[in-house]
Amino acid sequence: MKHLRKIQSLMHFFKGMLKLVVSFILYLLIFLVCLLLIYLNVRLFYQPTYTEGINKDVHYQLNYLGTMLEKGGGKLAQEKYPEGFIFLNVLYGLTWADFIAELPSTHPTRVLGLKKINWVLDELDSQYARMNFPYALTPKRGIFYLGWKNYLLGQKLLLHAPLDPPSEQYEQFKEQSKQIYTAYKTSGKTYLESYKGLAWPADNVVAIASLRLYNQLDTPIYQNFVEEWLRQVEQHLDTTTGLIPHEVDFETGEVIEGAKGSSQSLMLNFLLDLDTTFARKQFEKYQKQFLDYRFGLPGIREYPKGKKGMEDVDSGPIILEIGGAASLVGQRIMALYNQTETAVGLRNCIESFGVAYTSNEEKRYVLGMEPIADAFIAWANVVPIQAAEKRVGNWRWTFQLLSLTILVFLAVICYKKKKHGFEE
Repeated sequence: MKHLRKIQSLMHFFKGMLKLVVSFILYLLIFLVCLLLIYLNVRLFYQPTYTEGINKDVHYQLNYLGTMLEKGGGKLAQEKYPEGFIFLNVLYGLTWADFIAELPSTHPTRVLGLKKINWVLDELDSQYARMNFPYALTPKRGIFYLGWKNYLLGQKLLLHAPLDPPSEQYEQFKEQSKQIYTAYKTSGKTYLESYKGLAWPADNVVAIASLRLYNQLDTPIYQNFVEEWLRQVEQHLDTTTGLIPHEVDFETGEVIEGAKGSSQSLMLNFLLDLDTTFARKQFEKYQKQFLDYRFGLPGIREYPKGKKGMEDVDSGPIILEIGGAASLVGQRIMALYNQTETAVGLRNCIESFGVAYTSNEEKRYVLGMEPIADAFIAWANVVPIQAAEKRVGNWRWTFQLLSLTILVFLAVICYKKKKHGFEE
């Protein structure tokens, strides 16, 4: 009998301990959920800091990207993505080009920016940059490599206009532009290869956009060709969405994969400069079929509404059908097409869920684990929307209401448990 009472006493003790552990875990989970909701709601009110008209947050992003690239970050990115080295360097250079575009020619930040772009151009001309792209393509090393390199070079030269551009770089730009034009005329195809037998329209849009830069910088000898190329594109849109397809068969031009959010977000950036009317028609279709909301917050789908698919190296992570890459670049597109409220919403969601933080005047996202993401975010953030942002309403209210509902529900749970304990 004595032993039985001891056993009952131990069982009662362990039962009490179990209730304490369960209570602790429950309150800890409730505390963490509340903390997360409060954090997200506060971060959704983020606004960048401007000093003398300069977006300091973007400057800090460029500081981080520059440090990371100089330490070999481009090669690390290449180990994870087929075009990681090129993308990381080009986006860094393009962000600098946008960042300094309106600064006086003698401004120290502009002078620094030009040096950084020159550094990137040297990286793109390196043997390491070229080694992943076959030489025996038309144009040599493919339209992805030559198109992006030529576009950045053209943007850099545009920063010197109407001043005299560096003669060596200008001659390189003329030669590369000629190679791109000749490749299209020789092949007779709308979309050229990035790799052997593989053609992506997005890479071609960038290359054609570089020819438009040539038309701005010099005699517009490629203007008629650019217009004809765009007519060919309009005649071969994805029949399901009415948008430019993601991938086509190089030989036949037939659609292999229809429109995707990641490539649409990218192409719309360059189409706006090629043909404003066509670009805006494409944007309207894109906005209708790819812009979506989760818990009241905006995001860009990787696949059009009504269609699901798997994530891949182009899409990045897909969560609840919202594409990572599509949303990062989508922020820039919404800003460029004057959809400021959506641009702010996307930016602040990225700021919140990307756990952005600044240290030693360097800003990074997701703990700096995905430099490609940091580069795309910087390129998106550099579009100036400061004036228009002041007129944006409270786009967060649905998420705020949902958050408040959850917080009240959790508070009720805590109150009942405190009042009645865990016996019930």
